[in-house]
Amino acid sequence: MTFITVEGAYVAVAKASANLADQASLLMDKDLTPPDDFQEAYDASNDAWLAYLAGTMTTEEALAKVAELEDMCDNLGGLQKDEDGFYLITDAHDLMLFSVIVNAGEDEG
Repeated sequence: MTFITVEGAYVAVAKASANLADQASLLMDKDLTPPDDFQEAYDASNDAWLAYLAGTMTTEEALAKVAELEDMCDNLGGLQKDEDGFYLITDAHDLMLFSVIVNAGEDEG
C-alpha cells in the first residue's frame, strides 16, 4: 500500500502543472500544436497552480489533477501511442514532435 501525504500530492500537482506548461510552450514555439490546444493546456496548468496555491484540494483530488495534467501532456500535439505506449511516427510532423518531446525542445548543433 502506498501512502501519499497531501503535501506529496500537492508537489506532484505543481510538477505536473509546470511540465504541461513547459511542453505546451515548446510545441507552440515550434508551431507543432494549434493555438487552441496551447490555450487549453495553459488554462489547465494555470487552474492547477491556482488550486495548488489555494490549498483546498484533498489528496485524492490532487492525485486526480496530476493524472489529468499528465494525460493532457501525453496527448499534446496529437502524437499517438500504441497499446504498449510506443509512439506511432507516421510522417515528418510526427518525427519533429517526437524530437521536441524527447529532447525537451533543445536543438542540436
